[in-house]
Amino acid sequence: MAVLMGTRDGAAYIGDQLQSLLDQSWPHVDLWVSNDGSTDPTLAIIEAWRSRWNKGSLALVQGPRNGFAANFRSMIIEPRVDADYYAFCDQDDVWEPDRLESAIRWMSFRNALVQSIA
Repeated sequence: MAVLMGTRDGAAYIGDQLQSLLDQSWPHVDLWVSNDGSTDPTLAIIEAWRSRWNKGSLALVQGPRNGFAANFRSMIIEPRVDADYYAFCDQDDVWEPDRLESAIRWMSFRNALVQSIA
């Protein structure tokens, strides 16, 4: 599972989102954060979370500095991001603890249905 997060000047709320990602019931989450030119403490906050991230890897990459859509697109084509499932999040989201697990179970169920019909 890879979570792709776009950031820019999100210091006021990124800590809450990072905590909600760490609290996910899904056991392994590789977090990819693409920072799109923050001028506030966003980068320092993300760096401080590296030592606390125990669900997988936490990678911080430089965004293209061309707006949020380009920032997310840059992560989609990032060759180092490799996972069976992907989720996108904004820096100011706060997720329920079972969000990823519920989504993965639903996709797995739907995939099994499609394969049994084919």
